[in-house]
Amino acid sequence: MRLKYDLRLMAREPIMVLFAILPLFLFFLFRFGLPAVSGLLPEEIGFDISKYDTYILTISLAMTPYMTGALSGFLMLDEKDGNVLELILVTPVGFRGYLFGRLAIPMVLSLIYTIIVFIVFAGYYDSLTILPGVMLLVTAEGWITALLLFSLAKNKVQGLTVAKGLGLLLLPVFFDLFGNKVLEIIALFSPYYWLYAYLDEGGAITLLIGLCVSAAWLSAMLYLGFRRIYMFRKLFI
Repeated sequence: MRLKYDLRLMAREPIMVLFAILPLFLFFLFRFGLPAVSGLLPEEIGFDISKYDTYILTISLAMTPYMTGALSGFLMLDEKDGNVLELILVTPVGFRGYLFGRLAIPMVLSLIYTIIVFIVFAGYYDSLTILPGVMLLVTAEGWITALLLFSLAKNKVQGLTVAKGLGLLLLPVFFDLFGNKVLEIIALFSPYYWLYAYLDEGGAITLLIGLCVSAAWLSAMLYLGFRRIYMFRKLFI
């Protein structure tokens, strides 16, 4: 029943459908389109796209939590506009149950799409042992995107603008390319950067730092966003 309800909400808004299926298109575009374009460049240019395989794999993975997180955020904004949240708060489900259900969307879709990415991009990584860690990071990033959109936007119209702005969170993935120390320091505070770092370096320490950065972002969104908009302390008592 909940799935049917969610599908109806998505069908009413083409932008939600786009957020749900666009990652699949981007996977194949990045995997096959970029190498094809690179192959058309004159040899004199000396551009070897294989040097950027980790960046390509990272941005392909990062598009999933960005898109699916935005989808979840728009669903919550839609229910906020329709005064559905006020009704949910007085039901046994409560706000915690509602939030859990909504954040399950980017989690499930991100896990499915991450597996697809690892299949499509076979050869871009050395071992599947990094898959569980990548799944943890991608899931956290989807939650962060959803909560950011829901906390920063007052309605769906404003949500479109906010969603575009959230794309800036992906930029730190490429900050290492500029060789600028200031940008590299800024990147350390981005959860999306740590997805790249883990794919590039691996290691439990890198994964742990990435998860701690994501946890800090999630805590900030729950405290600042939901405390301000939905009286955080009362809702979670």
